[in-house]
Formats: sequence, structure tokens, C-alpha cells
Amino acid sequence: MFVFIDTETGGLDAAEVSLLTVAAAIVDDQFNVLDKISFGVKPEVYVISPGAIAVNKIDLAEHAKCSMTPHKAGETLAEFLHTGVILANNDRLIPAGHNVAFDLNFIWRQLMPEEEWKKYCAYPALDTAALARFFYTAKLIPAAFNLVALRQLFNIDTGEAHDAMNDVLASVEVAKKFSELVLPQLSSIS
Repeated sequence: MFVFIDTETGGLDAAEVSLLTVAAAIVDDQFNVLDKISFGVKPEVYVISPGAIAVNKIDLAEHAKCSMTPHKAGETLAEFLHTGVILANNDRLIPAGHNVAFDLNFIWRQLMPEEEWKKYCAYPALDTAALARFFYTAKLIPAAFNLVALRQLFNIDTGEAHDAMNDVLASVEVAKKFSELVLPQLSSIS
């Protein structure tokens, strides 16, 4: 089973800018969503790079009203991952998402250490961005590496892009579409 994850942040460098929103979905091997969670993270001081808010459109005043501390957010995420492990019959979850290393970097630096994460999640991750590059090289899709382009390519509408939960659900749908591309290829081998 997978845990698809996405974050919205105050920029690109997890060591320097704030993690703002986390969304995650527990997904079975057929890419059915079994459970999901989304929450805001309110840092002690917001550190936002120029342009980040223009992309994710987060209203920081509203965000501050309904978000939790990084400590509480880490506990909330750990509880959610634990629930996923139970759903997976006590197997660790496979982390997944679009450019998932970016999101994991923020989570490990600002919510929970990588060692804590590894209690719930296995290695390696399923990354739809890396798969898109592979499928493009294999001439199975046109050049469409970013999630917005993949949503358009596969006619996926999960709501506005750059919303963490919408992007999680879009990534799940992209993974499902990729598996549909591969299954005919694999069946022709046997």
C-alpha cells in the first residue's frame, strides 16, 4: 500500500522556508484511496520566498487561524501513518507522489525526523514525476513532466492545482493512468 503525499511550502529550500500545508492519502495497490488527511502547519515565524504565495495562493492570515504547530502536525502525521500501517496489515507504506523527494525533505526537516518516518514507510518511493520522464523516453506519453501538464494529458480534474490535497489526488490518478499504460505492455511479454 502507498501513502501519497504533497506539501505546499513557502519556497523551495526546506532548510530556509516554512512548510505550510501537508496532505496525504493511504492508497491500496489498485490506487483506491482508503483514507486521507490534510492540515496546515503554523511555524513560529513564517518564512516565505518571493513568489511562493503567488503559486500556492495561501492566505497567511487565514492559514494561521486554522493551522497547528509543527510538533502537533508531526504527531498528527505519525498517527495517520500508523493508521495506514494497520490498514496495510502491519506492512510499511510505500511513499508516493509527484516529485515526492521534495515533499519528504520538508517533512523530515520540519515535522518528523527521517528515522521516525521509516517506522511507517518503506523505501524506495513511487514518484510520478520520475515515471513521467521514463514514459516520455519510452514514447508512451508526450513531454509532460509537471503535474499540471499530466492532469491535462489524462483529463484529470481534482480541483485547483497547487492545493496539497488536490495534488495528492491528482498524483494518485496519474499513477493509475501510468499503470494502465504499462499493463498492456506487460501482458504482451507473457
